[in-house]
Amino acid sequence: MIDFRYHIVSIVAVFLALALGLFLGSTTLQGAVFQDLQKHLTNAQNHVSALETNVDQLNSQRNHDRSFDQALEPYAVAGRLSGQLVVIVSAPGASGDIRSRLMTTLERAGATVTADIRLQSALIDPKQDAFLGGLADRVSIPGRDTPTGTGAERVVAQIADVVGVRPETRPLPSTVITNVLSTYADGNLLTTPAVHGNQPRPGTLAILLTGASPARTADQQLVQSEQTILVDLAKDLDASSLGAVVVGPPTPNGTGQTDLVATVQSGTGSGVSAVRGVDQSAGRIAMVFALVEQLNDKFGSYGTVPGATPLPTPSP
Repeated sequence: MIDFRYHIVSIVAVFLALALGLFLGSTTLQGAVFQDLQKHLTNAQNHVSALETNVDQLNSQRNHDRSFDQALEPYAVAGRLSGQLVVIVSAPGASGDIRSRLMTTLERAGATVTADIRLQSALIDPKQDAFLGGLADRVSIPGRDTPTGTGAERVVAQIADVVGVRPETRPLPSTVITNVLSTYADGNLLTTPAVHGNQPRPGTLAILLTGASPARTADQQLVQSEQTILVDLAKDLDASSLGAVVVGPPTPNGTGQTDLVATVQSGTGSGVSAVRGVDQSAGRIAMVFALVEQLNDKFGSYGTVPGATPLPTPSP
């Protein structure tokens, strides 16, 4: 007869065996899983290291290319704009550093920067249109048609009228230019710092420098309204002078908004050229070539970003 203690020992032995089997099985399984994960981790780390090496190489090549473009810039643009007078109009938020570089490049090309017009945010604010219309009513430009449209449209047309000039057009008296710009400066719509100690004078060519791309969270309707005003200004500058070019820095990826350069590149600003990437020498070289092209009644979209022609065909 099997006594009760035998049953107890047997049951305990079964459970011990089961526990030992589970332990051995789980340990083996864990080891296999761990080895597989370790293998994938090692592969991922190797892949990341390879990508980092590739990025370092690309950054080094980019910096080398930029250094080359910077050294080439004075020779590429030299004399291409000799005798031309250029007005620079900066949209709200435009980079002062980029503006300074543009001036240097233009002077290397033989041009004279005659005016530095810096627009303020109120000029492109749709809520200020009634105020803008009131100021436009106070401005009179002898010999020029009275502009029509919204307050903003009338203001930018008057600004373009006094800062652009064509050889066949009778130049405006300096007192008229001063009066128009002073009226809008007093209304906090623009500032006009002296250029090399000289007060603003009209230009035969015009550059509209844009600001940074709109933020992803910016109101799309407001952005479009502001850009419409600036596109109108670009067209007005193109009409009052021998040509206008809209320039700006590269567009950050993923902003979710269309900036002014892209709007002009899409054809909205027909007749006006657009150049992106003027924070770098390559973009500024393209800007000078685009201005030369404007003198020949041609326009296009240029720059250092995918989808744009690098630069116009240089004139002989």
